[in-house]
Amino acid sequence: MVSVVLDISPESLEPLRYARHEVSMSPTYVDRFGDAIWPRRLSIERYAFLAIAAGAAASPNEVVTGAWTLMDLAGTPVELRLDALCTGYDLLVLAWVPIAERSRKRVRLVA
Repeated sequence: MVSVVLDISPESLEPLRYARHEVSMSPTYVDRFGDAIWPRRLSIERYAFLAIAAGAAASPNEVVTGAWTLMDLAGTPVELRLDALCTGYDLLVLAWVPIAERSRKRVRLVA
């Protein structure tokens, strides 16, 4: 699981870009996707989940759900579930791997 706290308003609309305040990654997330440093400014070109965050900003106090595909360390695309919520102060985004995906065995081929 990864959680991200964003500014309530985007810095720009074209391209959609938000300032990031906090990011927290679970150990399981780090094992699968790595411990990358997230930039202070997130752009939709790299972080497609920002479209879901923008939807949450337009619907305060309502959870907006969606999905985000991210490559894991093995180079396999993984679809993460998303929940986004606008609190009135910040945008909160939570992304996680669904249980069915977590229980699948990952096989790494070595040449």
